[in-house]
This record gives sequence, structure tokens and C-alpha cells, in this order.
Amino acid sequence: MTNKTLSQFLTNIVRYKDIVWYRTLAQLKSESKQFYLGYIWFLLEPALATATLFLVFGVILNNKSGEFVVFLVIGMTVWQWFEAGVNEGMMGTKMKLPILSQIPLPKYLFPLVQIFSATWKFAFVFMVVLTFAWVCGFAPNKHYPELLIVLGAQLLLIVGIALPCSVAASYYEDTMRVVQSVFRLLFYLSGIFFSAEKVPEELKMWFYVNPMAGLIESYRAIILHQSAPELSLVLYPLMLGCVMAILGVICCVAIDKKLMKSVAV
Repeated sequence: MTNKTLSQFLTNIVRYKDIVWYRTLAQLKSESKQFYLGYIWFLLEPALATATLFLVFGVILNNKSGEFVVFLVIGMTVWQWFEAGVNEGMMGTKMKLPILSQIPLPKYLFPLVQIFSATWKFAFVFMVVLTFAWVCGFAPNKHYPELLIVLGAQLLLIVGIALPCSVAASYYEDTMRVVQSVFRLLFYLSGIFFSAEKVPEELKMWFYVNPMAGLIESYRAIILHQSAPELSLVLYPLMLGCVMAILGVICCVAIDKKLMKSVAV
């Protein structure tokens, strides 16, 4: 049953890939037109959030080094991709129910569109972050290709969380509030404004239960410390994302033809 479900899912993704691509570009264009500064907001949003954290943890706590700024920028940018990808992907199906009631398309295409849209925005910002790190003295190094593995693990984690949540959000209005509350907690426990070295040894196991903590450490290891990330810190979110993605695919395919009959549009 699982193999058949996954095969059906992949077949539909290939079949409707042009629609996913077009809708992703249309989503980006639509968002840029909503604001006077357009695409610049994709960069300003994480920059402003980083500036706030730097004011609190850099200026007030007297840690103004260039390394700390890059440290904050990496954590904030990576976290915002995770949060935006899951939140927007989670609401992808529910927001498009009026369209889906008229056009018979697989419902799980729209969470993917939202995730890919958030990923394109992140890619633009991430390139600026790497350039900024270079300017601050952290030049590209031989471990940069390993960023692709870390990026892939995070993308799979985003998809894995967003797909099952998109099913829950279609049925239950409270899903978004619950996820946002959990994310608010994880934000402070992901090591965005502190390093794992500051976590007591007896609590590190619990610290790394949060997959984003390991991923953020992995990005910093490559960009800041010019070293390979710890395998376990990448493997755990990769495996978790894989399991969650399979669960999400099964849920999405199972309710695909039932959703419009059981949810009010």
C-alpha cells in the first residue's frame, strides 16, 4: 500500500510539474507586487529580525564582533526559511479550496508550491548571507559543497512537517495556532542567538531533539568554522524529515478525493 501510494504521489508530481513551477513563480510575483519595495522585502525581513537580535544580544550584552553578527544572520535566516516553509505549506491546501472545488487537481500540489516559493526566497537571501560572511572574513572553503546536504536535509524536514500539517489544517482551524505556539518555543531553543557550547552537557541530548538546533550548528560549522558538520546533526533531521514526508504523502493521497466532500469551502 505504501509503495503504491508513493508511486502515485511521484507520478502526479511529474505529471503536474509545470503547474507547480508556474504557480511557484506566480506566487513570488504576487507577493512582490503587494509591497512597494517588492523583492527587497525578501532580504529586509530577516535583516530586520537579525538587527533586533543584535541590538539585544550584541549591543546590550556587549558582543559586537563581526563573527557574532554572521553567527546571528545564519541562525535567523535558516530559521525563517524553516518557519515560513512550514507555515505557508501548511495552509497551502486550505487557501486553495475554492479553486480545488472547480479544478480536479491533487490537493498536495499547493503545499509544495508554498514550500518552493519560500525556498526560492530563502535561496536569494542565503546567497547574500554567504557574500556577507565572505566580506566579514569568512571566505568560501572546501566544505561548502556539504552545504547542499544540509540544505537538502532541511528542505526534506520542511516538506515532512508541512504535508501532514496541511491535512490537519484543512480539517481543524486550530492547527495553525498550535504549530505557531510550538514554533515560538522552538525559536528560543534552536540556538539562534547562542551556541551549543553554552548548553549544559546533561541537557545537550534534549537540545538536539529539536532538529533545527543541529541544522543551524551544521551551517555555522561550514561557514564560520570551515569544518565538516557532525554527521549525527544532519542525519537526524534528514531521517525525521523522510519519515514525516512519507507519513504526509500517505495522508495527502488518502484524503485527496475525500477532502472536498468533508470540508466546507
